[in-house]
Amino acid sequence: MQIRSFPLIFAACAMAFAVLTLQSANASTEAHSYSPPDGVIANEVVAREIAMIYLSAVYGKAQIQSQLPLLVSRKGDVWTIKGSFNRRRSVGGVAEIDLAQQDGRVLRLTHSM
Repeated sequence: MQIRSFPLIFAACAMAFAVLTLQSANASTEAHSYSPPDGVIANEVVAREIAMIYLSAVYGKAQIQSQLPLLVSRKGDVWTIKGSFNRRRSVGGVAEIDLAQQDGRVLRLTHSM
């Protein structure tokens, strides 16, 4: 009789372990979200690097390289990064992007004329 009950006990323990593991994983995901005091984009260098990645992906690296240096400004908690209009290398306007300082979200992405 004891030998037959072993699979049931094993299955019950395995199920309990799985439930506890899933609950623990959900709790740890919610509890371990860190937000730096100055936001994920804390300074001009980080803002410029992130903008370069997004702008190059959308408009092409060569196009953005022709608009260097990227001009960075911040108003409140929004970083604005714009390409430089260079008559010899740029055609048309420049790329622009607004990034949220706190979490790095793209708020606006455009190419001005």
